[in-house]
Amino acid sequence: MGCGASKEQNTGAMSVAGVERLNMRRSTLAGGEIDCLMELEVVGGEEVPDMDIGGGADPFVVVTFGRHVYRTTTCKRSKNPNWEQLVYFFVTDLEKGFKLFLELYDEDKASKNDHISSADISITTLISSGESPIVLQLKTPDGKDGGKLFLKAKAHRKEDIERLYWSYVFEMFDSNRDGTLDKDELAVVLKVVGSHAANHLDKFFSALDKDGNMKVDATEFCNFMSSEEHVSTLPADMRSSSVMRDIVEQIQLTCKASDRALPEDLLEAKDENTVWVVALFLFQSGVGVFGDKMSKNPVQKLILSESHSMTAHGAAGIADKKHTEDKEGRNSGTTIFYQDRRTGRMEKEAIPAYVKLGMSVMYGAKPELAAGMLKRFTKQQSAKYDSPSSTADIQGFIDFHNISTDECLLELNEYKTFNEFFYRKLRQDARPIASADEGSAGVVVCPADARTLVFNSFEEAQTLWVKGRAFTVGNLVKNSSVLESLGEKPHVCVSRLAPQDYHRFHAVCAGKIISMTPIEGEYYTVNPVAVRSSVDVFTENARVVVEVETPCIGTMVYVAVGATLVGSINFTVKEGDTVAAGQDFGYFAFGGSTVITLFKKDSLAFDRDLVNNTMKPTETLTRMGESLATVKQS
Repeated sequence: MGCGASKEQNTGAMSVAGVERLNMRRSTLAGGEIDCLMELEVVGGEEVPDMDIGGGADPFVVVTFGRHVYRTTTCKRSKNPNWEQLVYFFVTDLEKGFKLFLELYDEDKASKNDHISSADISITTLISSGESPIVLQLKTPDGKDGGKLFLKAKAHRKEDIERLYWSYVFEMFDSNRDGTLDKDELAVVLKVVGSHAANHLDKFFSALDKDGNMKVDATEFCNFMSSEEHVSTLPADMRSSSVMRDIVEQIQLTCKASDRALPEDLLEAKDENTVWVVALFLFQSGVGVFGDKMSKNPVQKLILSESHSMTAHGAAGIADKKHTEDKEGRNSGTTIFYQDRRTGRMEKEAIPAYVKLGMSVMYGAKPELAAGMLKRFTKQQSAKYDSPSSTADIQGFIDFHNISTDECLLELNEYKTFNEFFYRKLRQDARPIASADEGSAGVVVCPADARTLVFNSFEEAQTLWVKGRAFTVGNLVKNSSVLESLGEKPHVCVSRLAPQDYHRFHAVCAGKIISMTPIEGEYYTVNPVAVRSSVDVFTENARVVVEVETPCIGTMVYVAVGATLVGSINFTVKEGDTVAAGQDFGYFAFGGSTVITLFKKDSLAFDRDLVNNTMKPTETLTRMGESLATVKQS
């Protein structure tokens, strides 16, 4: 047994009498099709560095996958902790490229908990491990050895889950506990499921009773219930998978009897996901045939709703308390969270002092006074960062934002001003350009390294994200000719460039530049908290509207939006130029900024992972050249 306390098991049979059908709401589960249910055991650790006065440590592990964060119990005074704790989570088709992050902390009740070391492992590696022991070498923040972590993992596929599921059903309806079902017991099962087979009981009982002993054993039952033959007997609305809805009702009764809460995911699951969610709950609860798993302790899950997000530091109790647990990871004040598309990890954005100043001015002064102050401040800082002496600020900027310089085209000493570094070019191989899948009409790529949101219309953008009342396509582009070419109800992509991002923007597909129209305006900050305020940031800020005619999606529009400290919006192309997908289009001088791209209605379909995150709503960190959308067949 590990450091965690054991949990009582409930393996008793459940009655089917007097249960009313649950009203199952339809929704997606984690925004994608479930690929597997991952079972991860945090077994233990070895050679944990000394953290306490007098030696030793009180280690615990924080496990992060996508939006979900889990924490083990603490092993007191242990250099070789033994947790033996289980984590269960779904992996969808959109998450198979993610990483699992594991971070070791030292619990310190007198002050904040200390981060010891960390490691990560790809989900594909976990899936392919086949329950073989996994040893991870942990590294401290300064790159030294930080101990070892021992894991085991098993990916439960749908066919395995369904057999376990039906094994549990068999156990529940085996009223006399003889390991078989007679004809009467089978009739109850089929009737509860709603299977048409109940109307032909003799025929189906004979088909299941392979050895002719007038009894159906567990193997015979599970083989049939998992088969296509059985699925074809189900009502039309239940054929998407072998869903037995009444099992959910039985679990609800068990929960009430044991004072356990029925998980929200179970009530909100799509029909085809019910088997998955029931299995997850049974694994976690140790019910029936799932009970042997509970010899290990479940890891405490800190994030119970995927509409909220939290970083591992917040879960470990070492982040700013003002903006972690009490806010459940939501953007608030000067705290901003986003999800990294490559790793799936939720990250907390580092907010520079000048952005906090801009936000304070916006919220603390009259709009006209704030606009004037931010415009003067922006011009002053722009002149400063074009000065040769500004190179002294480059290293501090890199350190504050933890920027990787490996991708830079030039060496740091080759930049003559801070702004030259800020709108630096990257190596040619740093941002591969996505290509269309075979059979696809084409792909539209992300215009910049940015925190991205996608909307099917301006109305959807206002509902989910942009709260300014004046955010309409007409107010944004202020050009009747462009509006006419673009058409009604265009799709919208908002790409927010934070100061630490690569600050050039690129062509999303091949096309010809028709017009470029600068619009004078203000210099409000464009971070999410400001955008979601009453200030009409995008339609009041300085911007340039670029109309592009493309062969694959017709007319599209770039809107390059300035922001606090964005000294200038610069273009490397001009009217009449022809551009290729991924070609350098322009750049922003110092400051955060935004590129809004508009597309004709029904010309494309945004990538599912971006749509799913936008609906939460959460920004997704994308890189220039990654897929943004697929072109719809004409």
